Amino acid sequence: MRSFTILIPNLLTCSRLFLGGFIIWLLCAGQNSLTSWLYQFVGILLSVALITDLIDGPIARKLNVTTKFGYYSDHIIDFVLLVPIFYVLLKFLGVIVFVLFLILEIAVLYVSYLKIFRKISAKWPNNPGRLSFGILGGATCATLFFVSTSCWPVFSILIKSALIISLLLRLLSLYQVIEAKLSE
Repeated sequence: MRSFTILIPNLLTCSRLFLGGFIIWLLCAGQNSLTSWLYQFVGILLSVALITDLIDGPIARKLNVTTKFGYYSDHIIDFVLLVPIFYVLLKFLGVIVFVLFLILEIAVLYVSYLKIFRKISAKWPNNPGRLSFGILGGATCATLFFVSTSCWPVFSILIKSALIISLLLRLLSLYQVIEAKLSE
């Protein structure tokens, strides 16, 4: 029974890799002919992938089956989901939004490198970073759901506002990491 329970969170994490790859393929394959229902389908798949990201860690901790594989793969696979998110940011929300998030995610990638490979202290909870990623993913899904509707002009303002909050939370998260590193 224990050998099966250890698989549950890892299967959720790995499913995110396959969902992310499938989403990327859908966006690339239908780049010139994406219809509103396909955008919405991609939005649903991305929502499922983000939910698995949300629940895999708590399930592993609840079942007491945390592994190094799960820890490392969760961080790495999150970057697979950033590809469709960045695609949507660039295509529908503009170059400036895309570049801002790209710069911040490069900084987050470097911080993740420090955390994983340089073993910096991880005593601080990264709640702003998690919330930022959730808002970013939610805004991307909302963009995919509403971009081809008549409500898009209103929703684009709301989505851009949510992305500003996400950027501020990401900056707070990076500040916490730098502060933790300096206090060591």
